[in-house]
Amino acid sequence: MKFGPVSIAASEGAILAHSVVVGARRLAKGTILGAAEVAAMGAAGAAKVIVAQLEAGDVHEDAAAT
Repeated sequence: MKFGPVSIAASEGAILAHSVVVGARRLAKGTILGAAEVAAMGAAGAAKVIVAQLEAGDVHEDAAAT
């Protein structure tokens, strides 16, 4: 698993490592970032976000917990 900051433009499909507030909306830790979330963060002026990117053989933490 890769973990660390990436540019907002490169974050689509990654897993949000920490909750963030974007305008009036809160994105929860563990959210898989889609186009809408990326657009909202970009519109809010964010340049980078800390994410986890799964690699071959990795399991999302929610799946691992079950």
